[in-house]
Amino acid sequence: MTRRTALAALFGGGAAALSGCASGGHFSILGYSTAPNYDPSIRTVYVPIFKSKVLETNPYRWMEMTLTREVVDAIESKSPMKVLSKPDGADTELQGTITALGKLHANRTPFNEAREIALFLTVEIVWFDLRPGCEHRILTNPKQRDDSIAIEAVPFDPANPPIPEKPDAPKPVVITTSGRAIPELGESNTTALQMAINRMAVRIVSAMEQPWELPACGKQ
Repeated sequence: MTRRTALAALFGGGAAALSGCASGGHFSILGYSTAPNYDPSIRTVYVPIFKSKVLETNPYRWMEMTLTREVVDAIESKSPMKVLSKPDGADTELQGTITALGKLHANRTPFNEAREIALFLTVEIVWFDLRPGCEHRILTNPKQRDDSIAIEAVPFDPANPPIPEKPDAPKPVVITTSGRAIPELGESNTTALQMAINRMAVRIVSAMEQPWELPACGKQ
Protein backbone atom coordinates (compact mmCIF):
# COMPACT_ATOMS: atom_id res chain seq x y z
CA MET A 1 0.00 0.00 0.00
CA THR A 2 1.43 3.36 -1.02
CA ARG A 3 1.56 6.39 1.26
CA ARG A 4 -1.10 8.20 -0.76
CA THR A 5 -3.46 5.23 -0.56
CA ALA A 6 -2.94 4.95 3.19
CA LEU A 7 -3.68 8.65 3.74
CA ALA A 8 -6.79 8.43 1.59
CA ALA A 9 -8.03 5.43 3.54
CA LEU A 10 -7.30 7.18 6.85
CA PHE A 11 -9.13 10.41 6.02
CA GLY A 12 -11.96 8.56 4.32
CA GLY A 13 -12.50 6.35 7.35
CA GLY A 14 -12.37 9.36 9.68
CA ALA A 15 -14.98 11.23 7.66
CA ALA A 16 -17.22 8.19 7.62
CA ALA A 17 -16.91 7.86 11.38
CA LEU A 18 -17.73 11.53 11.99
CA SER A 19 -20.69 11.65 9.64
CA GLY A 20 -23.85 9.61 9.65
CA CYS A 21 -26.95 9.28 7.56
CA ALA A 22 -29.96 10.79 9.27
CA SER A 23 -33.58 10.06 8.47
CA GLY A 24 -34.97 11.29 5.18
CA GLY A 25 -31.65 11.04 3.38
CA HIS A 26 -30.06 13.91 5.31
CA PHE A 27 -26.57 13.78 6.77
CA SER A 28 -25.30 14.81 10.19
CA ILE A 29 -21.73 15.50 11.25
CA LEU A 30 -20.39 16.78 14.57
CA GLY A 31 -23.86 17.73 15.73
CA TYR A 32 -24.78 19.55 12.50
CA SER A 33 -27.38 18.25 10.07
CA THR A 34 -28.62 18.99 6.58
CA ALA A 35 -32.20 18.37 7.72
CA PRO A 36 -34.54 21.40 7.42
CA ASN A 37 -35.21 23.53 10.49
CA TYR A 38 -38.96 23.35 9.93
CA ASP A 39 -41.20 20.30 9.72
CA PRO A 40 -41.56 19.64 5.97
CA SER A 41 -44.97 18.04 6.54
CA ILE A 42 -46.36 21.43 7.65
CA ARG A 43 -46.85 23.47 4.52
CA THR A 44 -49.52 26.04 5.42
CA VAL A 45 -50.44 28.08 8.49
CA TYR A 46 -53.39 30.31 9.31
CA VAL A 47 -52.55 33.38 11.40
CA PRO A 48 -55.58 35.22 12.84
CA ILE A 49 -55.14 38.75 14.13
CA PHE A 50 -53.31 38.67 17.44
CA LYS A 51 -55.22 39.61 20.58
CA SER A 52 -54.11 42.18 23.13
CA LYS A 53 -54.62 42.37 26.89
CA VAL A 54 -52.76 45.67 27.14
CA LEU A 55 -54.44 49.03 27.67
CA GLU A 56 -53.46 50.73 24.43
CA THR A 57 -52.95 54.45 23.99
CA ASN A 58 -51.19 56.35 21.23
CA PRO A 59 -48.75 55.46 19.74
CA TYR A 60 -49.38 51.85 20.79
CA ARG A 61 -52.96 51.61 19.58
CA TRP A 62 -53.61 48.71 17.16
CA MET A 63 -50.12 47.33 17.67
CA GLU A 64 -51.58 43.79 17.46
CA MET A 65 -52.44 44.51 13.82
CA THR A 66 -48.88 45.58 13.10
CA LEU A 67 -47.47 42.55 14.91
CA THR A 68 -49.72 40.16 12.99
CA ARG A 69 -48.61 41.64 9.68
CA GLU A 70 -44.93 41.37 10.65
CA VAL A 71 -45.37 37.74 11.75
CA VAL A 72 -47.03 36.87 8.44
CA ASP A 73 -44.20 38.52 6.51
CA ALA A 74 -41.59 36.72 8.63
CA ILE A 75 -43.22 33.32 8.07
CA GLU A 76 -43.34 33.90 4.32
CA SER A 77 -39.73 35.11 4.10
CA LYS A 78 -37.92 32.97 6.69
CA SER A 79 -39.71 29.61 6.47
CA PRO A 80 -41.00 27.33 3.70
CA MET A 81 -44.55 27.62 5.05
CA LYS A 82 -47.26 29.62 3.32
CA VAL A 83 -49.82 31.73 5.17
CA LEU A 84 -53.50 31.25 4.32
CA SER A 85 -56.21 33.83 4.94
CA LYS A 86 -58.69 31.22 6.23
CA PRO A 87 -58.34 28.17 8.50
CA ASP A 88 -60.06 25.96 5.94
CA GLY A 89 -57.37 23.91 4.24
CA ALA A 90 -54.57 25.11 6.52
CA ASP A 91 -52.31 22.56 8.19
CA THR A 92 -51.88 24.63 11.35
CA GLU A 93 -53.12 27.75 13.13
CA LEU A 94 -50.89 30.17 15.03
CA GLN A 95 -52.58 32.24 17.75
CA GLY A 96 -50.90 35.04 19.67
CA THR A 97 -51.80 37.39 22.52
CA ILE A 98 -49.96 40.51 23.64
CA THR A 99 -49.86 40.25 27.42
CA ALA A 100 -47.53 43.04 28.54
CA LEU A 101 -45.95 46.27 27.34
CA GLY A 102 -43.51 48.19 29.51
CA LYS A 103 -41.36 51.27 29.07
CA LEU A 104 -38.53 52.75 31.09
CA HIS A 105 -35.99 55.50 30.70
CA ALA A 106 -32.70 53.66 30.34
CA ASN A 107 -30.67 56.87 30.38
CA ARG A 108 -31.35 60.51 31.24
CA THR A 109 -29.64 63.81 30.50
CA PRO A 110 -28.32 66.10 33.25
CA PHE A 111 -31.62 67.98 32.83
CA ASN A 112 -33.60 64.81 33.65
CA GLU A 113 -34.80 64.41 30.06
CA ALA A 114 -34.98 61.02 28.39
CA ARG A 115 -31.78 60.22 26.52
CA GLU A 116 -32.61 56.56 25.81
CA ILE A 117 -35.97 54.78 26.03
CA ALA A 118 -36.33 51.02 26.43
CA LEU A 119 -39.55 49.23 25.51
CA PHE A 120 -40.40 45.64 26.45
CA LEU A 121 -43.05 43.59 24.62
CA THR A 122 -44.35 40.22 25.85
CA VAL A 123 -46.44 37.84 23.71
CA GLU A 124 -47.91 34.40 24.31
CA ILE A 125 -48.24 32.09 21.28
CA VAL A 126 -49.99 28.76 20.79
CA TRP A 127 -49.59 26.71 17.59
CA PHE A 128 -52.45 24.33 16.84
CA ASP A 129 -52.31 21.36 14.45
CA LEU A 130 -55.35 21.25 12.14
CA ARG A 131 -54.42 18.23 10.03
CA PRO A 132 -56.78 15.22 10.05
CA GLY A 133 -55.90 12.93 12.93
CA CYS A 134 -53.85 15.63 14.65
CA GLU A 135 -56.59 18.09 15.61
CA HIS A 136 -55.85 17.96 19.34
CA ARG A 137 -52.08 18.31 19.05
CA ILE A 138 -50.43 21.51 20.29
CA LEU A 139 -47.18 21.97 18.39
CA THR A 140 -45.80 24.56 20.83
CA ASN A 141 -46.33 22.38 23.92
CA PRO A 142 -43.13 21.05 25.49
CA LYS A 143 -42.54 17.39 24.78
CA GLN A 144 -43.12 15.06 27.71
CA ARG A 145 -40.72 12.25 28.57
CA ASP A 146 -42.19 8.77 28.73
CA ASP A 147 -41.29 7.79 32.29
CA SER A 148 -44.21 5.44 32.72
CA ILE A 149 -43.61 2.03 34.28
CA ALA A 150 -45.07 -1.01 32.59
CA ILE A 151 -47.66 -2.78 34.75
CA GLU A 152 -49.72 -5.87 34.26
CA ALA A 153 -52.92 -5.45 32.29
CA VAL A 154 -55.99 -5.01 34.48
CA PRO A 155 -59.15 -6.86 33.38
CA PHE A 156 -61.80 -4.55 32.00
CA ASP A 157 -64.57 -3.79 34.49
CA PRO A 158 -67.81 -2.53 32.85
CA ALA A 159 -68.84 -0.97 36.16
CA ASN A 160 -65.62 1.05 36.33
CA PRO A 161 -64.61 2.02 32.78
CA PRO A 162 -61.30 3.85 32.27
CA ILE A 163 -61.34 7.62 32.13
CA PRO A 164 -61.00 8.81 28.53
CA GLU A 165 -57.97 10.90 27.74
CA LYS A 166 -58.61 14.62 27.46
CA PRO A 167 -57.19 16.76 24.66
CA ASP A 168 -53.83 18.27 25.42
CA ALA A 169 -54.26 21.65 27.14
CA PRO A 170 -52.47 24.53 25.42
CA LYS A 171 -49.34 25.74 27.20
CA PRO A 172 -48.53 29.14 25.68
CA VAL A 173 -44.95 29.94 24.79
CA VAL A 174 -44.01 33.29 26.35
CA ILE A 175 -41.65 35.49 24.33
CA THR A 176 -40.30 38.89 25.37
CA THR A 177 -38.41 41.30 23.14
CA SER A 178 -37.14 44.82 23.57
CA GLY A 179 -36.78 47.95 21.50
CA ARG A 180 -34.99 51.20 22.14
CA ALA A 181 -35.20 54.80 21.01
CA ILE A 182 -32.82 57.74 21.37
CA PRO A 183 -34.80 61.02 21.26
CA GLU A 184 -31.63 63.05 20.59
CA LEU A 185 -31.42 61.23 17.23
CA GLY A 186 -35.02 61.99 16.36
CA GLU A 187 -36.32 58.58 17.48
CA SER A 188 -39.55 58.18 19.44
CA ASN A 189 -41.73 55.61 21.22
CA THR A 190 -42.95 54.50 17.81
CA THR A 191 -39.36 53.68 16.83
CA ALA A 192 -38.88 51.55 19.94
CA LEU A 193 -42.21 49.78 19.42
CA GLN A 194 -41.44 48.93 15.80
CA MET A 195 -38.04 47.54 16.80
CA ALA A 196 -39.64 45.35 19.47
CA ILE A 197 -42.31 44.16 17.02
CA ASN A 198 -39.75 43.29 14.34
CA ARG A 199 -37.70 41.30 16.83
CA MET A 200 -40.83 39.60 18.13
CA ALA A 201 -41.82 38.43 14.64
CA VAL A 202 -38.40 36.84 14.14
CA ARG A 203 -38.52 35.16 17.55
CA ILE A 204 -41.99 33.76 16.89
CA VAL A 205 -40.95 32.23 13.57
CA SER A 206 -37.85 30.77 15.24
CA ALA A 207 -40.12 29.17 17.86
CA MET A 208 -41.93 27.40 15.01
CA GLU A 209 -38.84 25.37 14.12
CA GLN A 210 -39.37 21.66 14.61
CA PRO A 211 -38.16 20.22 17.93
CA TRP A 212 -35.48 17.55 18.20
CA GLU A 213 -38.08 14.78 18.30
CA LEU A 214 -41.45 15.56 16.74
CA PRO A 215 -44.05 13.02 17.91
CA ALA A 216 -46.41 11.36 15.49
CA CYS A 217 -50.00 12.55 15.27
CA GLY A 218 -52.06 11.49 18.25
CA LYS A 219 -48.98 11.15 20.49
CA GLN A 220 -47.68 13.73 22.92
